[in-house]
Amino acid sequence: MMPHIEPIDSLSDIWIKVTDQLNRLKTERGISKLMVVGTLSENKEPEIRTLVLRDVIFNPLAFLFFTDLRSPKVQELALYPKVTMLHYDTSLKRQLRCKAHAGVINDSNMLAKYWEDYNVKEKDYSTILAPGTEISSSELILKDDKSAFKNFGVIQLNVEQVEVLELGKENHFRARYLLGKDGTSYEASWLVP
Repeated sequence: MMPHIEPIDSLSDIWIKVTDQLNRLKTERGISKLMVVGTLSENKEPEIRTLVLRDVIFNPLAFLFFTDLRSPKVQELALYPKVTMLHYDTSLKRQLRCKAHAGVINDSNMLAKYWEDYNVKEKDYSTILAPGTEISSSELILKDDKSAFKNFGVIQLNVEQVEVLELGKENHFRARYLLGKDGTSYEASWLVP
C-alpha cells in the first residue's frame, strides 16, 4: 500500500508563489532583503557577499542592488558578469537560487531616482579610499560627502534561471524556471529535491 502524499502545487502555482515572495521583498518592511551573491574574482577565485535587495523588476525578472562603484565586485562583474544568487525565506522554508547576468546601470536619471527614492545616505558612499583598501587604522577612514553620488552605483542582475526548493512538512519540492528564447517568459520543470 502506497503512503498518502499531499499533492504538490503545479509549476505555474509555484511560480506565482515565487513572484509573490519577491513582491513582498520589494514592498514590505521588516523582512530580510539580504541575498548572497557569488561572483568570480579577477583571479577566477569564487567570491561571495551579502547584498541588500533594493528593487525587483518583473517580466523578465531582475534584481537591483546598490554599490560603491569603486568596490571590487564592480570590476569582477565587468570581467565575469555571470553570477549566482541565493535567498532563503525562513518563514516559508523556501530557497530561491538564481543564475543571472549582471550589469551596472549607467543611466544618470535612473541613478538619481534611486538616490532620491531610497533616501540614500552620503556616508555610505563617501569614503575617500575605495572599499576594501587596506589601511593601518580605522581612524584613517576619511569621508568626502561631495563625492558620494559619483561613487554610487546600481547593479542589475538579469535572472536567467530560478531554482525553487521548498521544505514542507509532508514533502519537499524543487522546480527550475529557465528564461525562454522570447526573453520574457520562463520554461518550468520539476527537479528531485
